[in-house]
Amino acid sequence: ESLNKAVKRTVQITLICMIIAGFLLNLVVIGIVGGLRKVNGKVYELVHNEGDLTQKLDVHSGDELELIAGNINQLLEYIRGIMVRIDENSGHVMDGAVQMVDNLNQAKEGIVDVSATMEQMSAGMEETTASLTHIKEAVDNIYKLEENMFAKMTGEQQKLYDAHVKRMMLMLNK
Repeated sequence: ESLNKAVKRTVQITLICMIIAGFLLNLVVIGIVGGLRKVNGKVYELVHNEGDLTQKLDVHSGDELELIAGNINQLLEYIRGIMVRIDENSGHVMDGAVQMVDNLNQAKEGIVDVSATMEQMSAGMEETTASLTHIKEAVDNIYKLEENMFAKMTGEQQKLYDAHVKRMMLMLNK
């Protein structure tokens, strides 16, 4: 009978311990699952809030879930840093593109100016050619007149004319 009582008592204590252990285990599982759900909910919010990288997971459970949340926060901060650098670099690229467009516009203006100058030079050359043609015609006419006059001169007049032309040439060469 005392053995029966001891076995009963042991079974009762074992059942009570198992109930307490089950209750404690249930509390631990609820804590872990609750923490996982909280982390999962925060990750879901991050994904579905148009990529708002300023959010942070706020988990203070003192266990591995807090470590996971901390690592996710560090990952978010790293990605945020990358995005900031991309934004800065895209600003530099945009500035470079604007500068290139400005340079191209200036080059275009320069080309237009050079083209206008060349057109003016071409017109000037045409005018010069026309003037030179008139001068050549006038010189040819003078030369013909001179030949006619020289043919009509006597021998003495021709000698005086030649001496006069030589003096003129000497004066021009000085």
